[in-house]
Amino acid sequence: MTVRRAAPADYDAVAEMWRAFDHEVPPPVHEGPADVEEELAEVAEILASEIAFVAEDDGAPVGFALARRRTPTLGTLTDLFVVRDARRSGVGTELMRAVVAAFREEGIEQLDLEVLATNTVARSLYARWGLRDDVVVMAAPVADLEARLGRQEAASFGSIHIQTDDLSAVEQAVRQFVPGCPAARAARSSRRRGTGGPPSTTTSATATRRCCAGSRASSPTGWAPSRCSSASSARSSCA
Repeated sequence: MTVRRAAPADYDAVAEMWRAFDHEVPPPVHEGPADVEEELAEVAEILASEIAFVAEDDGAPVGFALARRRTPTLGTLTDLFVVRDARRSGVGTELMRAVVAAFREEGIEQLDLEVLATNTVARSLYARWGLRDDVVVMAAPVADLEARLGRQEAASFGSIHIQTDDLSAVEQAVRQFVPGCPAARAARSSRRRGTGGPPSTTTSATATRRCCAGSRASSPTGWAPSRCSSASSARSSCA
């Protein structure tokens, strides 16, 4: 088995192996099927101007490696593939050695690559070579996330209108539900003039909500549900 630098004339052999690679290890589900024409165009570009190697056994291609420079000191291994019949014979290691040597000659100090989380065989091999996880890409269907997170309901507001002859008694009752809340004492009151009716008071949900928010620090969890639930007019806005 020999490893040599690949050239544009090797395109057909490399393209055939790439198709087998794509069939065996398809792209991540969230990316969808690979654009074969676009991918093979990149293969041709790397063969022409970047770093590419082919492994051969008795003149037959059994593997390939493609890599390219990303920055003056960073290179990426874009593809590494060995046909099934030649695996576990050191072909992949020899291809990787050739890429590393080429990077070193060009002054590239760091190498990275992408591998599917489910490709445990490749990940184990890369780990033995000394590569470590750097950036983890996490993905999930939006429908699944929405089901797990739930929908956020819009906040609602409400108020209680009480008609009474004794305003002080109503204020005292509100203070029992929301003790020590200055907002409760700010309940608006207005005497209906000319209607012949008794005075009325409006206790706003906004006032009660502010008090609920001010009471959160008293709970170890940051919320005081017992206080909020007592004020029936503010349950939805304090939730």
